[in-house]
Amino acid sequence: MSSLLANATGHEVPLSFLLLPSLTNTYGALLISTFLALALYGLTVNQTYRYYRLFGNSDITFHRLLVPAILVTDTFHSATIIHTCYHYLVENYFNPSALLVASWSIQFMPLSTGLVVLLCQSFYTRRIFLIDRRFRWIVAIIVVMMLAELGIFIGTTVSAFKVTTFEEFALAYMWLNSACFGAATIIDLVLMIVFLVVLRSSKTAFRSTKKGLDSLAVYAVIATLMITALTLPAMISTIVSKGTFVYLALAIPTTKIYTNGVLAFLNVRPDLAENSVPLRTMTSGVSTIKRTFGGSDGTGTSRSGEVSSAPVVDFRMLSASRDDSASGTDDGMGPDGPSAKTPAGVMGQHMVV
Repeated sequence: MSSLLANATGHEVPLSFLLLPSLTNTYGALLISTFLALALYGLTVNQTYRYYRLFGNSDITFHRLLVPAILVTDTFHSATIIHTCYHYLVENYFNPSALLVASWSIQFMPLSTGLVVLLCQSFYTRRIFLIDRRFRWIVAIIVVMMLAELGIFIGTTVSAFKVTTFEEFALAYMWLNSACFGAATIIDLVLMIVFLVVLRSSKTAFRSTKKGLDSLAVYAVIATLMITALTLPAMISTIVSKGTFVYLALAIPTTKIYTNGVLAFLNVRPDLAENSVPLRTMTSGVSTIKRTFGGSDGTGTSRSGEVSSAPVVDFRMLSASRDDSASGTDDGMGPDGPSAKTPAGVMGQHMVV
C-alpha cells in the first residue's frame, strides 16, 4: 500500500499525517501538566531547603535518608517530563510522524513515578506503625500491597520498552496503567482511613498533645484526599480515553503532590510542637523559671546580675534524637514521644508538660 495519498489539490501527502492524534488532548495536555508539575517541583526544592535549615543533621536517620531520596527521584521524574516535551514539541517539530513513537523518557515515566509514590507511601506507613503497634497487621498488608504496586510499575516500564508506538501500547498494555493508578488509589485510601483512626484514638494525658495529634490527623486526611482526587480520575481516563494523554496530565502533578505532602509534614513538626506542646523548665522540683531582663547569659541571670521571679513558659524544642527508636520516640510526634515520656538526663533542662 502506498504511503502517499493525493489531497484536494492533487498533491501527494504522507499517510502518517492522516494518522496523527489530536494535539489538544495528547501533547497539549502533557505540556500544560508539565508547566504545573515544574511549579510544584520548585516548591519541592524549597521544602527540601527548609527541611535542612530546620533540622540539618539532627533529625532521625530514616528522615535524613528519605528526604534526599525523594528529591533525587522527583528530579529524575521532572527530567523525564522535560525531555518528553522537548523531544516531541521542539526537536521533532517538523517531523509529525515522531509523535506516534514513544521516546525513552516517556517509557521511563512509569518507573520514575512509581519510585516517588513508593517512597512517600512508605513514610506514612512507618508513621502508622510507630504511633500504634496494634495496627501491625494492617501495616503488613499495606507493605504487601506496596510491593505489588512496585511490581506493577516495573512491569509497565518493561512493557513500554517492548513496543514502539503509543497505539501498540494502548492495545496491549494500557491495563497496566489502570492497575498502577488503581493500586496507588487503594493504598492511599487505606492509609488515610487508618492514619485518621490511629491518631484520633491515641490516648494521652495532655490536652495540648491531643490537639497536636488532631492537627496531624486533619493534615493527613487532606493530603491523601488531594492525591486520591487525581489518581482516581487518572485511572478512569486510562479506561475511557485510551487514545489520549489525559491520564498522564493527571498523574504528573499528582507525583509532585506526593513529595510536597511528605516534606510539608516533616517541616510542620516544629510549628506543632511550639503551638501545641509547650515546654517548661523544672529544676530540683521547682516548676518555674526565671524571666531575665536586660539580656541573659543562658543561666537565668541577667547581664546586670538581677533575677526576676516572674514565671514564663519556654517553647524551645527538645533536640531530636539521632537514633531511630522502635518505641516511637524517634520523632517525638507519637504517643510515646517526648510528649508522654521524658528522656533520662534532662532534669534541670527543658521538660515537656
